[in-house]
Amino acid sequence: MKSLTKLFSNNYLRALLAIFAITTSQVSTASVCIFGQVKEVGNWINTNVQPNDVTQVIITEECKTKVVRVDNGDGTTTQTTHTYIQHYVEMWKSCWSGNCNWGKVAAAIDSDGSGLVFSFDHGYGVHRGVATIWSGGDNWLGFLMTYNFTGQPSSSTFVWLSRQ
Repeated sequence: MKSLTKLFSNNYLRALLAIFAITTSQVSTASVCIFGQVKEVGNWINTNVQPNDVTQVIITEECKTKVVRVDNGDGTTTQTTHTYIQHYVEMWKSCWSGNCNWGKVAAAIDSDGSGLVFSFDHGYGVHRGVATIWSGGDNWLGFLMTYNFTGQPSSSTFVWLSRQ
């Protein structure tokens, strides 16, 4: 009985060490992405919806990994792995049926670091947006959409959204 207990303890200990080693390696890989650096991430609601306004925006972030292979020209390749944070904007807008989901698109940090930029391409025009946290606090998001319908002059709308 003592040897069975000893065997169980050793195997149990090995299993715990293996789980620890796997968890530790996964954590160290995943820790390259540092979330929470972009204040615009969150669920945002327009509390003063007018006809044809943006009604809701959800901004998320995901840790992504990209493998880049470079041909060295001598029959060998070099492989580099890049880990980065990808931001996404999902938007709803008031429409004839109530609340239309425009979908989810990738977003990038604006070149001056002041917010996120993104675009929706619906085939009949490309609509560009900028989401910027209000400088007076983290609970308001300024949301500018510029609508570029094919064959028509562009128009813009700006709404304030509150954090939910």
